[in-house]
Amino acid sequence: MRRHRRGRDRGSAGVSLLEAVVTLSLLTAVLAMFLDSLGSLTNSSQRVQALVTNEETVRFGLDQMQRDLRAAAALDALTASSSYGNQVRFELGTAGARQYLRWLYDTTPTSPTYRSVLRQVMAGPTSATVLNQGVVITRAQNLASNTAMFTYFDSRHGDLVAANPTTPANVADCAIAVHIEVDADSQPGPQPFSENMDVELRNRLPGGIIGCPA
Repeated sequence: MRRHRRGRDRGSAGVSLLEAVVTLSLLTAVLAMFLDSLGSLTNSSQRVQALVTNEETVRFGLDQMQRDLRAAAALDALTASSSYGNQVRFELGTAGARQYLRWLYDTTPTSPTYRSVLRQVMAGPTSATVLNQGVVITRAQNLASNTAMFTYFDSRHGDLVAANPTTPANVADCAIAVHIEVDADSQPGPQPFSENMDVELRNRLPGGIIGCPA
């Protein structure tokens, strides 16, 4: 009887060890699934937060552009039609107290990660000297999407650069509104998104300039 009990005890101990191994394996598998799900949720949350943050940054930048352009005393002419899609230059203030501003989509970096939209204070209406600048929007992807950031319209809603690409200087005189479109992305984040705004030039009356469409 004693031998039989010892044999049964040894068998019971073996079963208990097997059960422990199986239970531990199941717990490990469940824990691994839980951690994987938690990691996916964390990554998803980070992506969504990155997108929301960048959208807010872009909208803030558009609001700044709108305030500046609505207060513009005059637009400054650019020398090449290709420049109009990436920048807008204008003057603020009255004669004798003018400030010369340029909003520039900087397309020069080779990596699209570092392409930014800059607000620059210029030395003069045609000067290339930047007195100071600030980065307002990062990760702008207009170059990748082949989208002009700035488009200029006359009183007939005609695209002034597209209508006369070889002589674009009339934009400075005839534009009454500027359409702004920013394509951007967030990293990490979902696919690129777009934000746009139409800004009417408060100090430009339609048809008030000789040679411009009425």
